Formats: sequence, C-alpha cells, structure tokens
Amino acid sequence: MVKPKKASALAGIFEEESAPVSPTVVAESMPKEATTRSRLDGNAPSPRKKNSHPGKKPVLIHIPEDMHRTLRQLSVEEGGEPLTVITGAFIAPISGAARAHQVCTMSKRRDPNPEFDFFIPLMNDLPLKDQREVMERPFFSLQKRKRLKPIEYRSPNGEAWVKVEAMPAYGMATIWDADILVWAASVLNRMKEQGINDLPRTLTTTTYDLLRGIRRGTGGRAYQELQAALSRLETTSIRTSLRAPKRRNEAQFGWLDGWTLEVDPDTDQPRGMTITLSNWVYEGIVSERSLLTMHQDYFLLSGGLERALYRIARKHAGQQRGGWICRVEVLHEKTGSDAQPKEFNRMLRKIIEADQLPDYTMSLSQTVEGTPAVMFQLRGVEAATELHRKLEKERERLEADRRRAEEVDGLMDRLSRGRPR
Repeated sequence: MVKPKKASALAGIFEEESAPVSPTVVAESMPKEATTRSRLDGNAPSPRKKNSHPGKKPVLIHIPEDMHRTLRQLSVEEGGEPLTVITGAFIAPISGAARAHQVCTMSKRRDPNPEFDFFIPLMNDLPLKDQREVMERPFFSLQKRKRLKPIEYRSPNGEAWVKVEAMPAYGMATIWDADILVWAASVLNRMKEQGINDLPRTLTTTTYDLLRGIRRGTGGRAYQELQAALSRLETTSIRTSLRAPKRRNEAQFGWLDGWTLEVDPDTDQPRGMTITLSNWVYEGIVSERSLLTMHQDYFLLSGGLERALYRIARKHAGQQRGGWICRVEVLHEKTGSDAQPKEFNRMLRKIIEADQLPDYTMSLSQTVEGTPAVMFQLRGVEAATELHRKLEKERERLEADRRRAEEVDGLMDRLSRGRPR
C-alpha cells in the first residue's frame, strides 16, 4: 500500500482565491529545467489559482515587490517539485529541501556561495551610485581604441596622486567599462539599504541582465565586448595614495579580482556570470558616505570626455544653485585626456555647444585672474526633461544602427559559409 504524501504546509494558501494583485506580474507555467529568470508581460491577467499537490505542474506564488527581499533564502518542501516565486519583475525558481517558515522583517544572511542570485534588481529599479574619490580623478581611458599610454595625475596641492597602467594585450580600462563598476556599486548600495548582512564581494547575475542594466544591446557583439571589458577591468593596474595621502601610504590594485561566464553547452550562448570586486573597490563602496547618486541618463552619454566631465561636475558642483567654476587646465588634468591642449579646448567647446550633460549646463567663463574656465550650473526641470527625450532618441538611433550592423555581419557570415538565407 502506497502511503499518501503529506500536504504542503503552504497548501492552504493555494486553495483559497488570491487577493487582487498588481497587473505587472503574470505567468502560466514554468518548465522545471528553467535556470534563468524571465521577463513577464505587464498587461496580462493575474495568475490563475493553483493547487499544491505533488506531481503536478510547479506551484506559482505571487509575492509583492516589497516582500521578496524577506524570502531571499526561502525554499519549501513540495513533494520534490520546485517552488516558483514570482517577484515584481521576474520568475525565479527556488529549489532544494526546506521548510515553511514565517515571514519576518529581519533580513536574512546571504549564502556566501549562491548558485544564482535572482534577487539582484535591474538598474531601472535603483539609483546609480559611484565612488566620490573615483569620480573626480582620471582612472579610465576616454577613448574606445586601445590605450597603452599611462595616466599620471597629481592633485593641485600635491597630496593625492594616481597612476594607471595598461597591460599591452588588453589595453587600459575605459570609462565605458566603468559602467560595470557603477552597476556593482548600485547593487551593493541597495543591499546595504535593505539591511543585508555580509555584503558580498562577488556578485552573481546574468550577462543579459547586466547588459540591459547598463543600457547596452544584447546581441552577439555586445557579449564579446562585455568579455573584453571584464578583461580590461581585471588587468588594468592602478597605484594611488588615496585614502592615506598624509601617511604617504599607497595601494596597488586592479578593478576586479576575477570574473566568470557560464556558457550553455547546447547553444554556446552565455548565461550566468560572476564578478569579484578587488578589495580596494569593495571597501570604497561599502564605506559610509562614500557614494554619490548619478543621473539615470549617464549611461546614454556616448562620448568619453562627456562622461568624465559629468562625473567631475557631479562631485564638485553637486546641488549648488550658484554653480561651480573650474579652470580649463584643471579639467584637462582631472579628465585624464591624452589630447593636446588645443585639441582638448576644441572638444570642450563642442560639448558645450551640444549641451547634453544630464543635470548640468556648461558655459565658457573666466576666473578672477582672467584664466579660461568652465561654469557648471544645475538645469531647470523643463530643460532636464527635454534633454532626457533627446538622449533617448539618440540611444534608439544608435541601437538601430547596431542591430543593422549585426544583421549585415550575420548575413556575410552565412554567405561565407555557403549557406545563404
């Protein structure tokens, strides 16, 4: 005689009609072998009532967005079937033996070696953050072509200095590569605000979510560029006196201590990935009052010098209504541009005319001594809204160009293999 299976401790939840939920989440079913999170149709109806009998389709539970943090470690024994949790934006399978326990407001300790973290939010859901001391100094190349010339910078008072060197095989980490560090700082800051203990130095996500989070395309070329960026972040060598200039201490580090990419053995497509921050970067992110909030449109800036100028302005101008003036010579040093002064001035005037910096307008000015300078001032609400529309339109144009280029590349590959479409 076969002994009947005991009903789940959560069975009562599914035998009652669920209360109305937000229309932003819906799912019909999810295959047991699914290992990556899926986007859901925001206009579809709420999920139908499910029963929790073993041997049936995986059980679906709707969890409101403000509750999913408290269930980070939750698994429920469900007759060997995986329990699927629906958060405010994704479906995430939670497997393994477990027990039902009461939801409480206290944060759970994170698994130090998670197989996959389905609870790292998208960048659209959290403010961009970056380190103050990194934003105002030249740590990154401003050009997309390989840079091997070192960056050497010393502050006007002579106390703080930075030296950045590249490995010839990879080149120096660029200011676009630094978007990955902005993503990491933003994610860790959100975890910190949620009261999570033991913030991890290794973050786990998917290549798709990381690329979408930093406003990049998700075609084959984008994945190749991501791997190249990770290699540059790992191999670029930085020496600096920051954090202890008066004690004449110095630190040497790379931006990343390591990274991994998981590739699907059947399709050869990238899936999960891990990023391990260097100790210097990690300590700078988790320290108190070490981060500044950046405008969401920062990722839409296409020029390296534009990005550097915005970071400098955000650090020094901040929310000052009276604006902030900086000598052109000092801006040249702070950005780390390797352009000659005449060329730098030309690029600077072009950026001022384009007027595309989020939060700030720029105008040519002079110091009291008559030295050429630039004035940074906060934008008004209407001007900021119009700029956002302008940047979004430019982003859509660039993505369309990228898609067309990838289609042409794919067609050429097929023709070269003798397999026309």
